[in-house]
Order: sequence, then structure tokens, then C-alpha cells
Amino acid sequence: MTRPTRDLHAGWWNLDNGRRPLAVAGEVRALLATGGPNGTALDVLAVVEAAGYAEELARLQGYVYLCRRGAGPSERDAGLLVRYPGVPVSGFRLTRTRARWPRTKGPGMHWPRSFPRANVAGVRLVVAHMPRNLPANAAATLECWARLALVLARPGRVVAGPDWNQRPAARGPITPRTLAKVARAKVYGLRIDHLIGRGVQVEGFRYGPPRGSDHPPVLATLRW
Repeated sequence: MTRPTRDLHAGWWNLDNGRRPLAVAGEVRALLATGGPNGTALDVLAVVEAAGYAEELARLQGYVYLCRRGAGPSERDAGLLVRYPGVPVSGFRLTRTRARWPRTKGPGMHWPRSFPRANVAGVRLVVAHMPRNLPANAAATLECWARLALVLARPGRVVAGPDWNQRPAARGPITPRTLAKVARAKVYGLRIDHLIGRGVQVEGFRYGPPRGSDHPPVLATLRW
């Protein structure tokens, strides 16, 4: 007997820091409601640069927000909005890093990256946000790459994204291309916002309108 096909309508979005939280929540609400195929609702949305919007995201109706909301900005920078009830989710975890690096858009240092993940309807979704691959960021970039390589190399279905701060065409040892090779995964997309996945078919891949963010949302249906 053929096993039934499973579909998960998913999105990934860098929300951009420093915006009005209520405006961001409204944009996210609209994407959740219409970001699926033919304007249907999304099952799950992964977000980054979301530390300043955690409380508003947690109040969105019809979804549970998986995030270390009570922790520092590093731990709550990223999270997962999962349709609830209706979409099974378990095993929420957070992979932390320690390295900091200089900000390019202002004074001070970036807080270390943290990468949430959870099993959503049978697929391990990893929320990734890499530092820019610059000489001043080398230690942080290497640490983040290595930690993600360990997470993605574990057996099972896995999809990670959205913001790698490098295009898939970038060459070198510490790039999305080599990360996908280590994980025996495929790359989907051409911009710095793209997906790395294994064990699922990524169908209908597309970029949505950026709305108020400086990044477009990434949208796709995961099928297995």
C-alpha cells in the first residue's frame, strides 16, 4: 500500500529589526492567512530578526509561537509560528553559539546567533540566520556554520532557512553550498534568503513581496 502524501505549507521570513511591532504583527498575520498555495493559510512560518516582536507574534490567533520569549535577544531572535490546533509539533530545541562580531549598521557588537528547531508534522525545521561572511566576522561565521552542520547532518527529513547572508552560488569552505553538501541536502532559491532541505520535495518555491521588511518571505510546500 502506498503511504499517503503529506503536505506542509511553509514560509520563512527575515522581519528586519527596528520596526513598529504592531505593524510587523499585521504583516505576519496577513502572510499567515494568504501565504499558502492559491492564497490559502500557511501551516508554519519561521521568522528571524524577530526579537523585538516576540510578544506581538505570540498573540496572533490560530498559531503558537515557539520561541525563548523570556530569554535575552540572542535566544529570542528567531522562532516558529505553527498553526494550532491542526499541525502537530514537538521537540522544540535551541542551538546556541557564543561568538560576537562588529555591527556594520551602527556601533557595538551583534549578540551571538541562536538557531531554533522543531519537528513540525514530521519534518525537522531549522531556523537559520548566519552572520555576513566578512573577515571581521570569521570566528562567528565558522562557529555558526559548524553548529548548523551538526544539526543538519542528523538523520531524517530536514529543511533550514531563511537568511544565510550568502547566495547559494558563493564558493568556499564556509558557504551554504558546502553546508548542503555536508548534509547531503539540496539548495532551493538564488538569493541570500533560500532553503537547504533533505528528505522532502520542495514544491512551488517562490519569493513573496517584501512588505515592510528589507527581505522577501520565502514560500514553498514541503511534500513527502
